[in-house]
Amino acid sequence: MPRVLTPDELGEAGETLFANLCVRAGFTCNKSNRDRTGWDFVVEFPMAGPEAGALDARLPTACVVQLKSTATAGPVKLSLSAIERLAKDLRPAFVVVLRLSPEGEARAGYLIHLLGPALARVLHRLRTAHAQGRFDLNKLTITFDPARFGTRFSPAPDAFGDALRRACGPDPAEYSREKQRQLDELGYEDGGLEAEALFWVESADHLSDVVLGLKPLRPEQLRAYDRRFGIRLPYADQALDGLEELRIEPPSMGRCTVAIRGAGLSPAAVFEAEMFAGLPALAGEGAWLLVRHADFTLKFSAGAAAFNTMDLFDTTPRSLPRWIHLLRGLGHLAKGDGVIILTPPAPLEAPLTLPMSGKLDGPYLQQLPVWTRFLEGWVRLLEMAGVSSSQPFPLEDLWDARSVALAVDLFGDAPTAWFAFDATDLGDQADEVHAVYINSARLADASVSYAVKVTLSASSNPGEYRSVAFVPLDVRPAVPDLQDYAEELALQHGLTVVINPENIVEIDATQSRSG
Repeated sequence: MPRVLTPDELGEAGETLFANLCVRAGFTCNKSNRDRTGWDFVVEFPMAGPEAGALDARLPTACVVQLKSTATAGPVKLSLSAIERLAKDLRPAFVVVLRLSPEGEARAGYLIHLLGPALARVLHRLRTAHAQGRFDLNKLTITFDPARFGTRFSPAPDAFGDALRRACGPDPAEYSREKQRQLDELGYEDGGLEAEALFWVESADHLSDVVLGLKPLRPEQLRAYDRRFGIRLPYADQALDGLEELRIEPPSMGRCTVAIRGAGLSPAAVFEAEMFAGLPALAGEGAWLLVRHADFTLKFSAGAAAFNTMDLFDTTPRSLPRWIHLLRGLGHLAKGDGVIILTPPAPLEAPLTLPMSGKLDGPYLQQLPVWTRFLEGWVRLLEMAGVSSSQPFPLEDLWDARSVALAVDLFGDAPTAWFAFDATDLGDQADEVHAVYINSARLADASVSYAVKVTLSASSNPGEYRSVAFVPLDVRPAVPDLQDYAEELALQHGLTVVINPENIVEIDATQSRSG
C-alpha cells in the first residue's frame, strides 16, 4: 500500500509531475534556482516556424509559473511578496495548482491566470497592505480559490498544453501591452485622483460659479489622494506642486438646443449646447443650472437667466458658420426684441421661452447687424463658387477684409459702392457705358474671383462718368490671372471696357457721391 507523502515530498512530486507535463506537451521548463524571483519555473514555447512570418519579426512566447501542490481542497495560500513579482511580470504569469492524492497521484490541475480578476485581487491586496502600513510583504499572504479563479485541466500533456496555449495567446507583444494596461488601470474604474480643498466662499453666486466651473477654485489648503479599489493613499506625485487654482467639471444633464430668434421672419441663430446641474438654489441665491456652448453660457438662477459670451470676443478664432450664428444671435439680443428658446434633452423636451428683459451690454453692438450681413453675403458668394471655408479666424480679421466687403456689396440687392471715371479714361463713348469689373477676395482659407457688369453714365460733373447699376456676372474659385479672366468675361458678355482693380483708387466711404 503506497505511503502518505510528507509536505516536502508532496511538493517534489508536484514539481516532477509539472516538469513531465511540460516536456510531453512540447515546452521547455526552466526551474528557478533562487526563491526570490516570484516564480518557480519559466516555461518556453517552441519557436514558431517560418510559416508564421519573417524570421526577424517573430517573437518567442514564454510564461512564468508558481507551482502549488496540495492534497486538500479549497483555497491555496501564497506569499504576497512572491505573488507581487509574479503578477507584475509583463509575460503571461500563472499559479498552477496541482491536486494530488496523499500518496502523490495526480488528480486535477488548475491554471490561475494572473490577468483580469486574479490580477485585480493581487493589486487590491497590495493596496490594502500599503494603506495599513504593512510593507513586510514576505510576512503577508494572499489566497486563491482555484475553483473560482482557475481553469481546470486534466493532468495530461495535451490538456495542460492546450490550456496554457489558450491563456498565453498568439501575440506576445499584444499580451504585454494588455498586461501593462491592466496594471495601470485596474481598480481605477470608479476612482482616480481625489482632492480635499479648503477655499473661501465669497457669496452664494461665487459658490455656484465655482461648482458650475465658471470660476476657478483657489484653494487655501489642498490634500490630494490616489484612490484605487476604493482605498485612498496620499498622492505622492509632484504634478500638483505649485497648483494655484482648480476648475470643477459639473455633472452633465445632456445635450440641448438653444435658439435665439429675432423679430419678424429674420433667421434664428441655433446652437447645440450642453446642460449642467449646479447646487440647489438657497434662499433665492446662486445658479442652479448652466447651459454651456463654446461661445456662450446661459446661467439660470432664481427668477432670472444670464447670457454671457465666452473668451475674448474679437480675438478668439472661430469658423465662418460659428461667427455667423454668434453675431446673428447677439444682434437679435442687442435690439431688445430677441427671444431665447431652450429645448432640453429627452425626456424633458418641452421648450422654454426666455424673452429679453434687460439690455445686452458689450462692444460693437452697432456693428453686429453689419457684420452678420457681411458674413452671410460672403457665404452666398462661396456657395456660388463652390468654395468651402473651414479655417477659424478672429473677428479683427474683418477689419482688413475690404476686398470681401466690396465683393459682398456688389453682389447685394442695393450696393453702396460706386465707380467714377474721367471721360478721357473711357475714350469716345456715348452717354451710357457698359463695362466689366473683375477682382478677387479672400478671408481666412477661402478665396474667390468675381465679375460684375457696371453701367456708367455721364454725371452732373462735366467730363465724369459714374456707376448707376451693377449686375453680377460670375463668381468662381480664385483665378491665377485676373486679366485673362476679364478678357474671357468681356468676350462672353459683349463688353469692350474692362475695369481692372489695379487701376482703381479707393476713396473714403464717407465722401459724397456728388463731391
